Amino acid sequence: MRSTTFILLILLLVSACNSFDKQPANEGMSKFASSKSFQKAHEIPGDLQYEGPGDYVKIPTASGQDANAFMLKAEKASNDYLLIIHEWYGLNEYAKQEAAKLFEEFSNVNVIALDLYDGNVADNREDASKYMKAVKEERAVEIVDAVIEFTGEDANIATLGWCFGGGWSLKTAIQAKDKASACVIYYGSPVEKAEELAPLKAPILGIFAENDKWINHEMIDKFKVLTQATKKSFEEHWFEADHAFANPSGGRYNEKSAKDAYQLVIAFLEKNWYSEN
Repeated sequence: MRSTTFILLILLLVSACNSFDKQPANEGMSKFASSKSFQKAHEIPGDLQYEGPGDYVKIPTASGQDANAFMLKAEKASNDYLLIIHEWYGLNEYAKQEAAKLFEEFSNVNVIALDLYDGNVADNREDASKYMKAVKEERAVEIVDAVIEFTGEDANIATLGWCFGGGWSLKTAIQAKDKASACVIYYGSPVEKAEELAPLKAPILGIFAENDKWINHEMIDKFKVLTQATKKSFEEHWFEADHAFANPSGGRYNEKSAKDAYQLVIAFLEKNWYSEN
């Protein structure tokens, strides 16, 4: 009887392990997309119309389906590239405005705003939730790989993203390997396993909000342990604000925290990525 019970316990453990292995390694921000409270944390964008420099570009991918991006080019040939990834509404006017703002901070760099929604841009919470949940890991990785290849063999890459794009900023830096010099995460969901983080070469700056119910201390403390175990450089800063506090087009915008965080980001990029030639 005891041996039968023991065998049953072993079988249950094996079954549980197999079931766990079949779960996605990391759903990122998509796991929150159906949450009504998470949706309400993202105010509907205002009527911002970006009218500055930059052009949409098409970048070939391995599958043959071009990737979309918005690019601001350096005046002279430059290997310095800042890749930014949009938050959950998609590559909208706000994302282009932030790309241009960062472009103006540095002399003679390239800024590329990736589009992981393949042309879909939401102007309401329901569509944003749908588009974020629809992102397939394989397609997003393909887009990121294509953009990294587009930057060239000698590229010096920094990555930056907010919310959904914060998690993908980290994944992009991981995929860029030796090309990546800096990674900025604004309240995004990080990777959760050592083997996912292992290829990363760049230092990480994390910008987080004390009142964020999703990207909270519990999540980031676990990530911090992971970075220590894998000997990665991780600098975190917390602000008395809420999720999406850096987005001036949203109702949760916190001007002081956003400005303070932005100065930290610029200093981090100047230290680790950008050197004026």
